[in-house]
Amino acid sequence: MYGSFARLDAECVDENVNEWLKKAAKLSKTLPRELRGVAEVLHEKLDEFRGYLGIIACVCNPGMRGRHWAAMTATAGFTVAPSDDASLQTLLQHGIQEHEKALQELSDAASREFALEKQLDKMQARFATTREPRAAKGCDRLGAGLSQHVRTG
Repeated sequence: MYGSFARLDAECVDENVNEWLKKAAKLSKTLPRELRGVAEVLHEKLDEFRGYLGIIACVCNPGMRGRHWAAMTATAGFTVAPSDDASLQTLLQHGIQEHEKALQELSDAASREFALEKQLDKMQARFATTREPRAAKGCDRLGAGLSQHVRTG
């Protein structure tokens, strides 16, 4: 909550919180009565924190670029960008949860763009390693066909 969100892995946080919730629930049933309260408080705190997982997923999205951070900042009305000072606690104090739906839409767009970037990188890498790219071969055939058509037409 107090460290920089720039270093968080949202999927790992989600998995850990859900695993800890299960363990806390199990402990609240198996511990002696005098200790169950501790497990129940832990479960309540984790359940409360689980409500922030959507925000964490948005701000820890690896597809976020400068334009997305600028749009999040404009939407929230305060600076939303990864830095050493930017913690989940700071974002919550500014009321980021009020903008969660809009931030989720921006994050989803960033994810889609990131997926396209990765696909394009793969295609470029494949194209660079191909001796005779199919696109060039196809253009050569098309050009030859047009040339023949012009000569005979």
